[in-house]
Amino acid sequence: MRKLAPTLALATTLGLATVGSIALISSTPSSASAGSVPAAKPTYSVTCSASADRTPKIDIGRATCKNVHTFRVVIRCKTKGSATTSTKINGPWKESGETSTRQCPAALPYIASATYSYLLDT
Repeated sequence: MRKLAPTLALATTLGLATVGSIALISSTPSSASAGSVPAAKPTYSVTCSASADRTPKIDIGRATCKNVHTFRVVIRCKTKGSATTSTKINGPWKESGETSTRQCPAALPYIASATYSYLLDT
């Protein structure tokens, strides 16, 4: 069974880590026989980055993650006149080391932010 850092208790239940956080996952043996030495516990550090690219014609969000099962970019897009209202749009799921990319749609052409979400390997 794998354990997550205490800040990700809810994420353990859902199997989805919180957006923009780092999780440490370790493998723990369920039981050890008397007199045996337990195996070393591997620890994995999730590394992700996200960026918002604005051009005169389109706005795009990108995310890349390593040491994670699957992840996707999560962007917030808005209309030109909207100062605070934006709509969350998920990009495609990708595997560790790849890049997830999502463009703002024509109805909401301006990117407000770009971040990511990921699934932990269970």
